Amino acid sequence: MPDDLATAAVFGDQTQAVAARLHLEAAGIPAFLADEIAAGSIFLWSPAVGGIKLQVPQSRLEEAIRRLDEQIPGHRDEAEDGVAGPDAGEPAAAEPAAAGAEDRTLREQQAELLLRTWMLGLLLLPLLIFQLMQLVWVWTSAERLRPEYRRKARAATVYILASTAVYVVLFWVICGAVPR
Repeated sequence: MPDDLATAAVFGDQTQAVAARLHLEAAGIPAFLADEIAAGSIFLWSPAVGGIKLQVPQSRLEEAIRRLDEQIPGHRDEAEDGVAGPDAGEPAAAEPAAAGAEDRTLREQQAELLLRTWMLGLLLLPLLIFQLMQLVWVWTSAERLRPEYRRKARAATVYILASTAVYVVLFWVICGAVPR
C-alpha cells in the first residue's frame, strides 16, 4: 500500500512552491503540489483553498521539512502549527518602524499599489474590477501588514469603493433605474 501524503509546507506563491518541490525532488524525495491549479490560476483563490500545499510521503516528512529548513531558513521558526514564516502573521516586536522596500511583503506592496492606482479605476472599469479583487486579497491574506500599510489599505478601500459607487450610480442613471 502506498504511503499517505503529508503536508510539509504551504505556499501563497506558485513560484516558491514549485521551487521547493524541485528542491525536494532533487534530493530524491517525491513531492506533489496540492491545489496548485486552483491557487495558481487566479491568485485570489490561493487564500480560499488554503494556499499551495507541498506534500510528501508520510515516511519522508521529517526529512522533507529538514531540507526545506535548509533551503528557506526560518520558515517554521515560530509556529507549532506550521503557519508562521518570514511573511506570515504579525510583525515581531523588535522590527523597526521604518522599513525599506526590500522587506515589504507582497500584501504590503499590493496595499501601496492599490492606493497609488485607485484613480485609474475611475477611468477603466476592468481595472476597477481587478482592483476590487486585489482589495479582497489584501484584506484576507495571512501575510504581515504593518500599521503604515494598513492605513494605505484602508484609504485604498475607501477610494476604490467610492469609485465603484460612482459606476453603480452611472449604470442606474443610464439604464433608467433611478426615477427622474
